[in-house]
Amino acid sequence: MEFHLDSSTLIKVVHEDKLQALIRVARERGANLYVASPVIDELLAGDNDSYLRSVTKVLLALFDSGCFRISPGLEPVLRQELREPVLETPIVSKDFRRNYRNGLRQLVGHPRPTSLLDELRQRQGKMKGPWGPADATISEAIKAQLKAQGMRAHDIGVELAQLNPATLPSWLLELVLHRLLARTDVPTSQILEQPGRYPFLVAWTGLVFLWVAALGVPAEHRTQHPILSALRTNRNDYLDAQIAAEAARAAILVAEDKGLIDRCELLRARGCIQFHSMDLDAFLRVKQRTLN
Repeated sequence: MEFHLDSSTLIKVVHEDKLQALIRVARERGANLYVASPVIDELLAGDNDSYLRSVTKVLLALFDSGCFRISPGLEPVLRQELREPVLETPIVSKDFRRNYRNGLRQLVGHPRPTSLLDELRQRQGKMKGPWGPADATISEAIKAQLKAQGMRAHDIGVELAQLNPATLPSWLLELVLHRLLARTDVPTSQILEQPGRYPFLVAWTGLVFLWVAALGVPAEHRTQHPILSALRTNRNDYLDAQIAAEAARAAILVAEDKGLIDRCELLRARGCIQFHSMDLDAFLRVKQRTLN
């Protein structure tokens, strides 16, 4: 069983000293705790030495827990899924994991962890490929596509209301396949005819569609369909969608972002994702029957 944690959850773990409770829940359920590599990068992006030491200690304790896994980020997972079925979330190589762990150990007690952290970031950067175009580029492509399709706010609302894995917009799936993954050889019909074969891609496309809807429908037009009234935009939505989509094979995604939880639960209700989404306090209280 997989439990995935986003950055907001780990920040709460650091601030509220809930690490042991988190590990205990995972062990009781025989589950592994997954954190995506970009989440660790985000956690280590600060420049406050005291905060960095606290985060480092939490990450090292996770390494020592025996139930900690690092996933590589969404893009390599999607590329693997297009080649073969992915039955559980992939993890980074042993060298990648060892490099992280050794770097974190060096940070503990270092008089200036931020300077050493720069070296760690550079080493990690060489081991990871960049994730496609920037979200601003994709944003413009999406707006152009909506205009070309002649889609009004009401049309987007109707598609959202009828959304399920088999009705994912083919134009958006094409954008993901062709623009983000450069896989022009994969027809959208291949995905739509067997969505169960591509849970990560379906989850990602569904989350991007919600992002598209919030991005492409101005606030003053969100009265044109009831489902549009709940749409909100945030500068982190695109990255959050990547982290959530990478949890496609998880039982639970733990996040402190209510907007992300709401989007994931909306997609779960429509069959586009299978995992439950909840905040840390709810996760620590969850009963096994909730997962069945």
